[in-house]
Amino acid sequence: MAFSRAGQPAPALLDALAAEAAPMDDGAAEAHAQVAKLASAIRKKKGVIKATARREKAANHPTMPRNVRARSKSLGGLQQHLSGIGIETEAAALANARSKAKACA
Repeated sequence: MAFSRAGQPAPALLDALAAEAAPMDDGAAEAHAQVAKLASAIRKKKGVIKATARREKAANHPTMPRNVRARSKSLGGLQQHLSGIGIETEAAALANARSKAKACA
């Protein structure tokens, strides 16, 4: 068997093998068409699965960064929440919390 440099059969050999191939009868042609149709459906389904996975992977992150979300929270809101559930807050503790919050920001 003659091979080209890339390890593939030579084009002349491929042509000779194609000429030798027996023509398919109706049953084999129908089976081949059915297999081709099924393969096409499988490729389409795999494409849909891949597209869905890419879309879900792209959306797998928070919509708002943590630091932006943290800026929207305030010490006044915390104080209001604590007083709403019955916990009194001391002014000295709030002053200390404010200075720590400014140091972290």
